[in-house]
Amino acid sequence: MIISFSSHAKIYSWVDEKGVKHFSSYAKSTDAEEVQLEAPVSQWKKTEIKIIDEGFDLTESERERIRRDVVAVYEFFDKKLYFDIYKTVPVSIKAFGDKQAYVEYIRNHKGISRQSKDNSHNTLGIYLPKFNEIVIYQQKYRERSFSTIKHEVSHAITDTLTPFVPSWLNEGIAENMETIGFEKGGFSIGPHLINYNHMKKHKRESKLLPVKEFLSLTSKEWRKKNIRSGYVMQTQAGELTRMLLSTDTGLNFISRLMHNYKRGDKTIAFYLVDDEYFGGTGMLESKWSLWVNRKQSDSIAL
Repeated sequence: MIISFSSHAKIYSWVDEKGVKHFSSYAKSTDAEEVQLEAPVSQWKKTEIKIIDEGFDLTESERERIRRDVVAVYEFFDKKLYFDIYKTVPVSIKAFGDKQAYVEYIRNHKGISRQSKDNSHNTLGIYLPKFNEIVIYQQKYRERSFSTIKHEVSHAITDTLTPFVPSWLNEGIAENMETIGFEKGGFSIGPHLINYNHMKKHKRESKLLPVKEFLSLTSKEWRKKNIRSGYVMQTQAGELTRMLLSTDTGLNFISRLMHNYKRGDKTIAFYLVDDEYFGGTGMLESKWSLWVNRKQSDSIAL
């Protein structure tokens, strides 16, 4: 039971003849007692992002842009996935001026897994959960570096608040946070042309998995298959999640999945589709087929 209390109104409680406890704004019984309420203290604070420039040469306007981008990702989780984020996930961002310095930093960093170190040359950025640190480097197309920061901030929030979320969904949301922004007073997810073009290529090469098979993978299986396939799984995760985000039904489905995993559920996603997605697996598979064949990647208004 959720009760919304006014800060000025008195609240009374009493127990009826059946032993059921009631609440009301006035005393309905001579035995009614006034409930003493303590107003909750909000823990929300402005997002403080520590930005460490290691040769990236960030301008002050770019630093401010990074702060705005990070806030946009936080607000998406708070307002669209209903995570009720009352405190921020502490994160520092280390921005290197070139890829070699980035790779060397990761490979020499204590506490990072051997797999992450060996795979560092294939990544555009990384979130280090043990250290609450995001590491990126200046890419040839500078704009993509800022998109990578939003991607890794999504991982920071997900890994901290709902660590049991499947890898495909964790990665899929992060892929779409790369183009999150505000438009006409609401959220907008811009086109992701890289994923769209890769998806078209993978479709022609018959590398995309049927939705049923894709959602049946464990996180460990998904991660292995992702690396072995040359990150085909990551593209599919991004586009499948994007498809879901494009409709209210799909957005609600993602939100329910995230909260199931937040509560500690470890059920493979496929087994939750029929209960949580309107139309079940058949409908999801049908929509995915239409999505893969669409003519272009458009913005999504949320």
